[in-house]
Amino acid sequence: MGRERLCFCFGVHDHQPIGNFDHVLVDATERAYRPFLDRLHARPQVRRSVHCTGSLLEWLRAHAPGSFDLLGALAARGQVELLTGGFYEPILATLPDPDKRGQIERLSAFLKTHFGVRPRGMWLAERVWEPHLPRILADAGVEYALEVVGIVRRHADHRGTVGRRRHGLERMQQRRGLAEAVLLVEQQVVEAAEGEELDDRRRAQHRPAAERALARAQARLQSVWAKHGRSIQFRGHA
Repeated sequence: MGRERLCFCFGVHDHQPIGNFDHVLVDATERAYRPFLDRLHARPQVRRSVHCTGSLLEWLRAHAPGSFDLLGALAARGQVELLTGGFYEPILATLPDPDKRGQIERLSAFLKTHFGVRPRGMWLAERVWEPHLPRILADAGVEYALEVVGIVRRHADHRGTVGRRRHGLERMQQRRGLAEAVLLVEQQVVEAAEGEELDDRRRAQHRPAAERALARAQARLQSVWAKHGRSIQFRGHA
């Protein structure tokens, strides 16, 4: 029996809010960002997706040009896929649609100008999802976005079953069929599907008992009403 191949995508997200103290960014660059990039450069066979927010990239360009240029070199040789997103890491769902597109397009333009690449994928800040986002993302040139499957499932119509190996994206179809703009990170997809199946079993198991209890309650209510209905007074709230 041969071994099954597993396709594993690994990505990192780096962000520093605009206006953060320089010494904080210097420390993060020296202890995290630069060592990470150096190790990637030394291992060209290792490929990664990298998302850096616009505020961090601007700081790196001004204060750590070596790290900034190294990121560009990794992208130029195809080892690193650069992801777009909101330039200042906003919660996109809270912004007006033109501002959503503006934030994404600004970071995409920055990556194109300084690194010569047009990002296809996107990092969604804080994993905040809304069903209308695929249309906005597609209008901004995004082909896919990273999201945790459990977040999206709470917004989807999941009256149907969830397969063990895939998620029912067809239940999220948006105008112009833009569901393909979303790439779900299959985190615990099997567990989520099994959990839903477990809920279905529990409902099937307890429904008869619940229906019997409801029937008994209705019978008692009808008996009380038949005996005391005329003397019962209902009081409304002012």
